[in-house]
Amino acid sequence: DRLFVRNSDLRLFTVVLRVFEDFKQKVIDTSPDFKDEMFVKSLAVQMEQLRGRELPGFLSTQAFYMCMSLYVDSWEEPMKDMLKDVRKLAQEVAGKLADALIKQYPALRDSIRFAAATVLSDIFDDILSKLELLLNKEKDPFTLNDFLQQWVNKLRFDRFSTAVDDVFENILTNLAP
Repeated sequence: DRLFVRNSDLRLFTVVLRVFEDFKQKVIDTSPDFKDEMFVKSLAVQMEQLRGRELPGFLSTQAFYMCMSLYVDSWEEPMKDMLKDVRKLAQEVAGKLADALIKQYPALRDSIRFAAATVLSDIFDDILSKLELLLNKEKDPFTLNDFLQQWVNKLRFDRFSTAVDDVFENILTNLAP
């Protein structure tokens, strides 16, 4: 326990957290400057070019989708860099742990280093493809909320029911002597 308290470089979470913070900052840095006049003008031109049958005053969903997609695309390189850094750091931590815990068995230390490198290399492509799938999901800024759809249907039914009741009430009123 004291070994880990005194040596923060042996705690994988601690060293990976630094990499994640760097990744987070790189993603934040890719964000456009929404207050920049040139960005606003460029966005307005794009929105006008992609304008479809939307009512005046409503945002073009295609323009919004494209803007979000481009923004998320800019995260790919920082994500790949982060993944490579995490793999490298995990290998280093495994090696340092082996050095610290089993100094007297050099062959075992080397085997642990080799096993860590092999496992991390084997899972790298799988993790990369899963992260790319997550990025593709992030590119779609729209969600389907079933509760919203149910609420809209309830409102429609209530209005229809009220309209039918009004019609029957009107007929009954007109039929009465």
